[in-house]
Amino acid sequence: MNKSGIYKIINITNNLIYIGSATNLRIRQRTHFYELKRNIHKNSYLQNAWNKYGEENFKFEVIELVDDKEKLLEREQYWINKYESYIRSKGYNLTPTAGSMLGYKMSDEAKKKISNSKKGTKMSKEFRLKRSEYRKGEKHSEETKKKIGNSNKGKRLGKEASEETRKKMSESQKKRKGERSANYGKKWSEETKKKISEANKGKTPNDETRKKISEALKGRVKTEEEKRKISESNKGKTAGEKNGKSKVNEDQVKYIRYLFLKEKQTIHDIIEVTGLSYNIVYKIVNFISWKHVELIEDYELPIIK
Repeated sequence: MNKSGIYKIINITNNLIYIGSATNLRIRQRTHFYELKRNIHKNSYLQNAWNKYGEENFKFEVIELVDDKEKLLEREQYWINKYESYIRSKGYNLTPTAGSMLGYKMSDEAKKKISNSKKGTKMSKEFRLKRSEYRKGEKHSEETKKKIGNSNKGKRLGKEASEETRKKMSESQKKRKGERSANYGKKWSEETKKKISEANKGKTPNDETRKKISEALKGRVKTEEEKRKISESNKGKTAGEKNGKSKVNEDQVKYIRYLFLKEKQTIHDIIEVTGLSYNIVYKIVNFISWKHVELIEDYELPIIK
């Protein structure tokens, strides 16, 4: 069924469900079952249940067809609220809020409707306690951290600095070099260096920051010590699945190439079902990355009943 809409995955042994939305229900179904069978599904609750009860106890059902893709998240939110599938005793959704990788943002109208539907609704003490329990140990994604950081930019002691104030602060810092710098003569401890390193892991500088770093490093020659450290850090690093920073594994690469070459799906279709970035998918399907992984001619996905 190459249509868009809302679906549910049901555990027929206990009637717990997962609610989701998709612009292509057929591909979304195949992707869910493909990842579950290989124990690589992003939803740990659903994956653990699949591992416990087995494939034969799960069904994929379409509960509503939605022609207007702009309204998918709005309708998904409706069904999540109706089934309360975010409560552990009722379902497998990780959060109470609808969210999907559709490649576009929810329209303002859809946001307004969801907001209005929740106005005047008070959470019971029991519900708040349950939500608190299943959120324990959760960590903010890099995207969430970035949003929090952007919202706090320029804020100081609860007050937001004006553009003029920020400009003055920036100019003042530029002049404080050498002995005038607050950090002049100070050396970071190994513990501090480690904390800074951990905090920056996975962060990607934006274009403006890259430009500033590039300008600052122009004409600078690396010392022999720096060259040695770079050489040491690159020793033993390999491409592909053995690379600790890799976002995908070999099995997923084969699946992405299968969708592109055999199912004739576009890069944007693949981004929707995998949640990967355009850059990663583009390099995989064009054999720029993962060159050592070939798509076997008789490679086929299992048929989903």
